[in-house]
Amino acid sequence: MPITGKEMVKLALVNGWIEVRKRGSHHHFKKERVSYLVTILVHGNEDLGKDL
Repeated sequence: MPITGKEMVKLALVNGWIEVRKRGSHHHFKKERVSYLVTILVHGNEDLGKDL
């Protein structure tokens, strides 16, 4: 089942990720005790690629 960037952002927020910045369509998330950022691309209601 395909998922959009908007849906992925909602999942990240529900699972404890905090949006630390947004630049254009790139939303960057950080989680406590995780040393890296996660970037989610949001292009309207366009589905994310299947390779994700």
